[in-house]
Amino acid sequence: MFVYKLVCKKTGKVHVGVSDYDPDLDILTFPENVKKDIDFFGINNFHILKICELNNRKKVEDKVALLVSKEKYCYNNDPDEVKIEPIEQIPEFYWE
Repeated sequence: MFVYKLVCKKTGKVHVGVSDYDPDLDILTFPENVKKDIDFFGINNFHILKICELNNRKKVEDKVALLVSKEKYCYNNDPDEVKIEPIEQIPEFYWE
């Protein structure tokens, strides 16, 4: 999972998000408050920063909480607002 920050160049507001794929403005979905600003300011006034790639759900939750707490102007003030979808796990097979 990728943890990323979407930054509005005009306001400095930040959206912290999680994506299963390499974050790209064309394929990511955002909450309504972020979509409104994208429509108002235009997609060209937003910049995406890839923070890290993690494969541990707990580490992702901790990283998101840390990033949200450090931002002064954040779209998602509550880290629990960030949707972290479960990744399909590969079943383990035991050979005898």
